[in-house]
Amino acid sequence: MPGAPMPGMPPYPGAPMPGAPMPGAPMPGAPMPGMPPYPGAPMPGAPMPGAPMPGAPMPGMMPGAPMPGAPMPGAPMPMPGAPMPGAPMPGAPMPMAGGFPPGYPVFTGQLGPNMYYKPCWTAKREAKLQKVWYKIARDGRITHKEIKKLLEKFHYKVSDHEAQWFYHTLDRNRDGRIDYAEVRLAMQQFIMTYPRYRNPKKAGRMKPWYNRGYNWRSHPGFCTQYGHLWRF
Repeated sequence: MPGAPMPGMPPYPGAPMPGAPMPGAPMPGAPMPGMPPYPGAPMPGAPMPGAPMPGAPMPGMMPGAPMPGAPMPGAPMPMPGAPMPGAPMPGAPMPMAGGFPPGYPVFTGQLGPNMYYKPCWTAKREAKLQKVWYKIARDGRITHKEIKKLLEKFHYKVSDHEAQWFYHTLDRNRDGRIDYAEVRLAMQQFIMTYPRYRNPKKAGRMKPWYNRGYNWRSHPGFCTQYGHLWRF
């Protein structure tokens, strides 16, 4: 008929050729969208066989437990440069093997010719301790090396181990923060069990307590609250 399309031609302009796939249709044999590319293949986006589900705890972990290395819920974030939890503060002594005996250092050696005990607390010693303490603890912290310097100012010569022992007993939570009242009580206990060296500047002065056998309990400054520690 006039106007009829030729055999094999499309019925109208723009129409697809007979037998051609529809626009957007997948190629013959191509997988459907969202289907695996071949039989037995995992679905796109699916986890690998044996892999844990997203958000699932690691094998052996309790349900709801934080991942290894993650902070505990509600724990504050550490400041940059802050020590790890449980680590000793800078300047704090490392734990000695076997720990330290209870109380402050006790002298067990033999007294030398210039060594003697002075288990008393006077206004003069109080003023000296205040002066020394506020000089070395100006930054609000103190280390066992500074404790050693403080004792040396009072003519007590202790070893590094004994300085750490003193520090460990004084700073029980190991944060390096010690106040004057704590040091004052510590000194009053320490002088009961540790002898001092005679001040070389006072070599020409002979005081009663320089002699062995002096009755310190009769001294008005004897620390009676720690009298149970006195055994000489």
